[in-house]
Amino acid sequence: MPRLPNYYLQRALRHSSTFTISIQRAPALDITTEHLPFRHDTIYTAPRDELRYFRPVKLLLYTMGRFIRGTSLDSSPTEKQKANPLPAFIASLSTIPITEAISHLSALAPDLQTHLSATGIRLVTHAAYPDPARLNYLARIYLYAGRRCAADRAPLATRLQHRNLAPHFERLYEQSAKQVKNAPLAGTLTGVREITIGCACCVGAPWVVIPMGERMDGAMYFEEEVYRELWGQEKEKGSLYGFDDEKNKMARRMKASREQVERAMAREKLVVAR
Repeated sequence: MPRLPNYYLQRALRHSSTFTISIQRAPALDITTEHLPFRHDTIYTAPRDELRYFRPVKLLLYTMGRFIRGTSLDSSPTEKQKANPLPAFIASLSTIPITEAISHLSALAPDLQTHLSATGIRLVTHAAYPDPARLNYLARIYLYAGRRCAADRAPLATRLQHRNLAPHFERLYEQSAKQVKNAPLAGTLTGVREITIGCACCVGAPWVVIPMGERMDGAMYFEEEVYRELWGQEKEKGSLYGFDDEKNKMARRMKASREQVERAMAREKLVVAR
């Protein structure tokens, strides 16, 4: 069964008169489930006679995937690509501790250069690695790392380090945009590859949100209780609401400015110095 963008059908099991589907988050792929009306970890069961509604969609996605992307509709590396050093290294960043992941991204990003493949894939290369990797996949890892900062309660220095990566990713997409514009055939294929289900900005497609300067401040959002501990009743710069699986309720995340984070870091240093 072909994988869907940013979520996939993990398993489809037929049990007597039912068809069970478990949908699992895959944050580094094409579409987030944050804007969908269902929980990503919920199991849905439907009568077997409703399977006929799945088949046309499955066939369409399979055909599009084979024609447009070769194997699937997502922009993640294939198993063959993961065997290469740079794609494998990038793929590992979504699973290691957040402080290490952002530290590796900070070391990697400044020396990356962009290229456009003949089939319209945005690529990045690094002098220390023999093979290219997909820019869109790397960018998803970067954006996801920002969201992980709040969930993992990353240190202030790590959050600021992530925020400082924004100019590097803006540079990469600026270079890539010029290459897409200057290659009519490959650029057309890029546009086809990057078709999204729904609004590309709403679902967080990196080739849209990063050039717009959006979604790169995820590391500056704090859980409400953490924000209050650090800055008391000081006015936040923005808020987000989402479902907290651990607390089983809607939770608020509050955005701090760079200046607030730097002040809090200075206070921490004074406490340590004492």
